[in-house]
Amino acid sequence: MLKRIEIIKKTAMIIYTLFSKRKFLWIINVLVFNLCRIIPFRDNKLWVFGAYGGRKYEDNSRALFEHIYEFHKGEIRPVWLTYNKDELYKVCEAGYEGYLINSWKGKWISIRCGVAYMTHGIDDFGSIPLVGGALVVALWHGVGFKKIYGATYQGYKIRIMRIMNFFFSWTYRNITCATSEYTRKQFYIRFNTNENNTYITGQPRNDFFSKAICREEVLTDIKIPANKKIILYMPTYRWGKEGNFIMQKIVNALITNIRLNDILERMNCVFLIKLHPVTLLNDMVCSDNIFVLKDRNVRSSQGLLAIADCLVTDYSSCFTDYALLNRPIIFFTPDHLEYLKNATDMDKEYYALCSINKTSTIDELVDMIHHLYVGDLMKQTDEINKYFNDILIRNTCYSENVYKLIYGKILKK
Repeated sequence: MLKRIEIIKKTAMIIYTLFSKRKFLWIINVLVFNLCRIIPFRDNKLWVFGAYGGRKYEDNSRALFEHIYEFHKGEIRPVWLTYNKDELYKVCEAGYEGYLINSWKGKWISIRCGVAYMTHGIDDFGSIPLVGGALVVALWHGVGFKKIYGATYQGYKIRIMRIMNFFFSWTYRNITCATSEYTRKQFYIRFNTNENNTYITGQPRNDFFSKAICREEVLTDIKIPANKKIILYMPTYRWGKEGNFIMQKIVNALITNIRLNDILERMNCVFLIKLHPVTLLNDMVCSDNIFVLKDRNVRSSQGLLAIADCLVTDYSSCFTDYALLNRPIIFFTPDHLEYLKNATDMDKEYYALCSINKTSTIDELVDMIHHLYVGDLMKQTDEINKYFNDILIRNTCYSENVYKLIYGKILKK
């Protein structure tokens, strides 16, 4: 018996080494996820929420989760699922219901839920998600101009991808929430979604922009005087050690740039740098007017956008959210060629739309900041809104839009 167990273990290890962990789990999920689809007792009033592969309590799922708790707790039972004990503590401390994904309670909730909301993929509910058969709603975490998933495949690879997705997909969804007609089409290209099941609701996280917030509610350990304007730099992720090295150079060049520091001083501005959560940099000595924020310094990414008077970014989709605030946006791409070596290409619209306020050197960036309130930098923001934020839903409650769609329309069909 022991010998047989040992043979099984060795065989499993050989199989595991032949495939990456994700591919190995894909095979398991072909069986498990589809078996879950035949579970007959799912509860359409039990809704589960997850984000960032089950690691964080954040993004569109969090915004909708809290909205449901505040306004629709009588009709719906919302539950947060996570791997992270610290994040679960936040959920429970706030008085909400949540469970660890791999706990017996978490698994039972997953098997029974009628609706599941995700932001990054079906693995928001675990590496072996048990929500097959529930109505899976993709709130997603923003759509920019970067070509991802299906948009990166051509020819026979697309056909292979669609065959594999028929059995199981890490981006599986029944319903997709979009922000405009443009993003509806982008979701179709990236995820092969059915346009009839893609609805323009807006992103729940952007309800944050309608709330009155102060800087102290957003930032920890850093105090910025109320009379100082905030310029926020939020670049996207660069891949691997080389990407970290590039960002280290860019950030260091910004901090030590005498002209930038002088302009910020004269304009009574501070320059906040908030990098992608997985970008790792060595600690650097900041100047009086330039600060590098770490995750622990920021209570909410949307709150950080909300308190900024101007956004500087590159390929990150955060600019599509920020445009709703009708404030200036500057594109800063000092490593464009290096970025494209490690990334997929950008949609053609990027080169047209983002060329209006585009800078590629620190000197160009400083010049544009210097003329921040002199030139017409709002033209680009207006154009971004035309692409990404449907005027018919602008300034509505996006969380309520999603709730009415799912509870008031989809589930009552």
